[in-house]
Amino acid sequence: MDNMLGNSVFQVVRKCYKAINPPCAVSNVQHFYKILAGAAAVICENLHPLRNNQMIDSVSEHAGAGPDLKKARRQKTLAQRGASTLDRLPPHDLTMEQGVLGCILLSPNESMGECIEKLKDDGKEAFYDLRHQTIYETVSTMFNSRAPIDLITVQQDLKDRQLLEQIGGIAYLSQLQDSVPSAANLSYYLEKVRRNTCCGG
Repeated sequence: MDNMLGNSVFQVVRKCYKAINPPCAVSNVQHFYKILAGAAAVICENLHPLRNNQMIDSVSEHAGAGPDLKKARRQKTLAQRGASTLDRLPPHDLTMEQGVLGCILLSPNESMGECIEKLKDDGKEAFYDLRHQTIYETVSTMFNSRAPIDLITVQQDLKDRQLLEQIGGIAYLSQLQDSVPSAANLSYYLEKVRRNTCCGG
């Protein structure tokens, strides 16, 4: 990079030299050339400390940067589960999560009671998919307030809070409900979801 900059400066000097019209005394032009050449040399010499300072500043900024909240959260969760590495995704099963939510939409009163009992304090955090977290939090709040829970009421609640499109719209809610034939296997789905959360799979 130093040589490139120096060469560029010398090229400018040569163009300036050739552009002098009418030509000045040779001694004056040569003096002008020496001044610019000296300036180019100074610039090149100063590049090294500047580049070093930039590298130091970059390292310092990196060292003093705040924690990446996403990574920090993932690492903490994996450490609690006794994972051997911090690079892999936490264990999860989206199909089981869909099964739990499908059961809730099919049979909300019975299903929500069992979900609250087994998931306990985990609640929405038991779900890996952020859409599923939002849907579970919604139906849980509706259940606690004794509001009726079905495909239409859940859709309306999400729409009122401008969250419907974020979870995939009415189409995804319908897909969840259709993903299970009945709520009979809720205990199985819940156990899989709970085990992923508590035991790391």
